[in-house]
Amino acid sequence: MTRMKVLSSALVCAAAATAAAQEPAGNAAAIKACDRACLVNILDRYLNAIYAHDPKAVPPLTKDVRMTENTGQLDVGEGLLWRAVLTEDVPAAQRVSREVMLRVANSYFDALEGDSGTIGAFADDCVRHENGYRTVNNPPPGGRMMPGPQLPDPNTEQGKSQLAFSMLTCAQQIDSKIFAYMKHIRPRRGLILDEQKQTVGTFPLFVHDGTRRGAPADAPPGMLQNLVTMETFSVRGGLIRHVEAAPFVTIPYGLGNGWTMNSGR
Repeated sequence: MTRMKVLSSALVCAAAATAAAQEPAGNAAAIKACDRACLVNILDRYLNAIYAHDPKAVPPLTKDVRMTENTGQLDVGEGLLWRAVLTEDVPAAQRVSREVMLRVANSYFDALEGDSGTIGAFADDCVRHENGYRTVNNPPPGGRMMPGPQLPDPNTEQGKSQLAFSMLTCAQQIDSKIFAYMKHIRPRRGLILDEQKQTVGTFPLFVHDGTRRGAPADAPPGMLQNLVTMETFSVRGGLIRHVEAAPFVTIPYGLGNGWTMNSGR
């Protein structure tokens, strides 16, 4: 299980929960010993289930098992690790060149800077996850609008608006001009390409200088801060099919990314 061994230490509690679930609660005499090999086997089965995106393959769990991600309690089968689809190999006949992959990835940032979804090379079914939460193209009745453990309240006008926004496509969200507070997204350093899996990894710097494009003079200011994140794109047929953004590191406006001279303004 070398492909995901880095997660093993974080899943010790899950191993204990699955081991305990194999015998009736409260029957101490019936509990079977679970040595190191037993625990490793349980972890391997759990990680294999994640890799296969198959929650049904998870070993038996206790009835009161709790799983959290970014402080939010989720069901087994939810969250970033279960939902990422960026590890699939793309058949050679369906791959595009490195140059096209770079242009496709950059079109995403160009669309945000230009407040137009038509600039981005988006597939109609493009989805985006921020810290594991799906923020785009959510099926009705909608999902989370932003990376946080709380859900919008459908009983409030703000909550209804957030849920409706989360059901828009990647292009439609940008067309709404809600991201007009992003002055620019540069530099976009560290482009990492995997031609076999058709993925592009980037480390962009989002610069927010307190202004909003097209806003009237008396409009409230936009964000005054910068943000560094990693944006990974899954490209299919020359279009963005999937976006994973994590983590988000907020820094004061004016600070750069630590690598590029004079960045941050």
